Amino acid sequence: MPTGQDLQNQKIIDYATTYFSKQTHEYGRQDMAGQIANRRTGERIDSSRFNQDGDHDGRSGVDCSSLVYYSLQGAGFNLGKNAGEFTTAALFNGSHLTDYAKEHFEVLPASSKTDHNLKAGDLIMLKMPSGSQHVAIFKEYDDKGRIHFFGSQTSTGPAEVTLNGNSYWDAQSVYYGALRPKADFIKPEFKQQDTEIKGADLYNSKINLNESTPELSKTAQTLIADATHHVQKWITDNGLQWNEQFNQAAHSVASAAHEKGMTGINLFAVNGGQIDFGHKEGFMLKTGSVETAVASNTDISKSLQVMADVDQTQTQVQSHTQQQAHTQTNERSGLKVG
Repeated sequence: MPTGQDLQNQKIIDYATTYFSKQTHEYGRQDMAGQIANRRTGERIDSSRFNQDGDHDGRSGVDCSSLVYYSLQGAGFNLGKNAGEFTTAALFNGSHLTDYAKEHFEVLPASSKTDHNLKAGDLIMLKMPSGSQHVAIFKEYDDKGRIHFFGSQTSTGPAEVTLNGNSYWDAQSVYYGALRPKADFIKPEFKQQDTEIKGADLYNSKINLNESTPELSKTAQTLIADATHHVQKWITDNGLQWNEQFNQAAHSVASAAHEKGMTGINLFAVNGGQIDFGHKEGFMLKTGSVETAVASNTDISKSLQVMADVDQTQTQVQSHTQQQAHTQTNERSGLKVG
């Protein structure tokens, strides 16, 4: 069963694959600005690696280390560095790890490429055929045991790569090992508890609970945790400070998501006077929105009560459905009920 740290590290790859794509981002580095990134497509390298659209083509630039930086930051890790300071050299130089990497990460040796001990969210370290260093985020093993990772590559920008035995990634590249974020690297307010997500821990620390506070389902707690995470990231990105209105907004988003039947929130954007949110899982997509002014001024107690009411309704529906199924089973078997 996955530990709380496993769940936390899973958020790194979840954030990366949710917020970075070929449609929204491209490879970017100022010292390579304007160079051809992909001869087949004619795409050029953006002048920014800091998640900005330096060449004004509608896509923001990120290189390998900045994609990892923003994904760690988005997952709630306390990096202690800004994006400019967070480079591959800040983590490793060849097979030698930096003091920063040793302090904040568990080290997996080069044998982790073949021993199947990598976990989602691990950072894999590579030396490319050109001699440059590359860092990316491990996603999963496929049914053939091959490594899939997500990173920003010069020729592709943000994309998933499979180590499938080809000459470029396997024969010519050097796999140094992987880094797994330590539990104490995460910001306290983002910590996951072992075995299950404890979204309640996030709001327990921010409001004074009393005997009238409703008990919430695990789904409701997860929604509060997810909404709080997204709101906290947004205020951090915009240089703001957490306050009660942001706390109320997070609970309002979670409440609205619960009413729409979502089990999590992995899409989030603030657009003018509206907060848009959603949950995408495979081909299933659910979305919703709340007015920012209304959400930020709705008492937390009201949002919690709405979520409790949804829980109760869902429980009643499930109970009724089970009772109907039981009755139909008895009728088919010739038994009388009542």
